[in-house]
Amino acid sequence: MRGSEYKLGLSDLLDQSITCYEYFYSLPKPLQEEIKKLDIHSFEDMQEYVAAHSRRGNYKT
Repeated sequence: MRGSEYKLGLSDLLDQSITCYEYFYSLPKPLQEEIKKLDIHSFEDMQEYVAAHSRRGNYKT
């Protein structure tokens, strides 16, 4: 896989971005567990997933 095609996994994101790390650990535990099961490759992906859940009223962030 070429460098430009490499996608970060959740653990990579949390290791490389303090913003992502703080955001993730500020979320409710059940939502953290759901995110761990997903194919999240960017902070923006995580924010979009959380926003979608918030709009549906599933979690309060």
